[in-house]
Parts: sequence; structure tokens; C-alpha cells
Amino acid sequence: MKNLFLASAFLAATALMSPATAAELDVHLLVPLAPPAPKVVVRPKHRHPGMIWIGGHWVWKQGRWVWKKGHWARPPHAHAVWIPGQWVKRPRGYLWIAGHWKV
Repeated sequence: MKNLFLASAFLAATALMSPATAAELDVHLLVPLAPPAPKVVVRPKHRHPGMIWIGGHWVWKQGRWVWKKGHWARPPHAHAVWIPGQWVKRPRGYLWIAGHWKV
């Protein structure tokens, strides 16, 4: 019964979330086409000291490439380092490896 409740709560919570593509959710999705070259953008000025720039990247959405803007983020702790995500070529397409904080 407890597992049924937890599963129902999870489904209800995810239904309320904004829709996202599989690539944004870090699902193992193979995309048949190579992503375009990264966009060259000017970083906006950060508002608070200690913020780290998380660069933008291409997302495969509804059968085409869409640019997801970069943003400033606060590290989870003082010595955390952001490891950017990347598209990696595989034999059957391109696989998104999500960015993450290295502690």
C-alpha cells in the first residue's frame, strides 16, 4: 500500500512539472543528427558573487535542434566545479551526457 501511495504521489508531482524533452531529463536518447555548433553568446553580468555560468546547449525537441540558453547558478558548496554537458557520438547517433557538479 505504501509503494502504491509513493508511486501515485510521484506521478502526480511529475504531471504538475513543466513539459521537458527527454534530452533535458537526462534520458538516454539517441539523436540521429549531429547538433549544430554551440552558439557564441555574451554572458550577462551575474547579480551575486560566487555564481557560476552554466553554458547553453542544443536540445533535441520535436524532431529538431533548439538552443537552451545558459544561466548563472549558485554552486551547491564552495569547492564545487561545474562539468558541462556534451553530445557524444555513438555508432547509432548522438547521446546527451548531462552536465553536473563535481564535488
